[in-house]
Amino acid sequence: MTWRECLDADGALDPAAAAGALRRARLSGTTFDVLLSAEVPLPLADAYRVQDQVTALRLAAGERVAGWKLGYTSAVMRAQMGVEAPNFGPLTDAMLLGSPALLPPVSGPCSSATRRQYRAPPSTRLCHVLVPELLQVG
Repeated sequence: MTWRECLDADGALDPAAAAGALRRARLSGTTFDVLLSAEVPLPLADAYRVQDQVTALRLAAGERVAGWKLGYTSAVMRAQMGVEAPNFGPLTDAMLLGSPALLPPVSGPCSSATRRQYRAPPSTRLCHVLVPELLQVG
């Protein structure tokens, strides 16, 4: 499958078709060779429309919204990455991890959505954090 198959008759992205392709890939454990934004023009508004459609599919399958993920909340990080505003997305109960949850080491800034407030790890370059009630992001 290519992302071009997710275009409507006018050549514009069909968010429902893209969401369906993403959902099928997730459920089957497959990946795409090319990012959607690399093959099809993807303005931020369209990206959020796809996200809304993916969420609708997850909710239709019985999941429920359990929280929200916020990204690029730091003005410094937005400037560094060329991002105009923070971004956000819903987290569903299917994304919840058991307690305690161990995050693998990651490079770059590390953020986690939790039900409680926790102190950030001393290093944002490498996060290897053990926290209860962690919500899986992704």
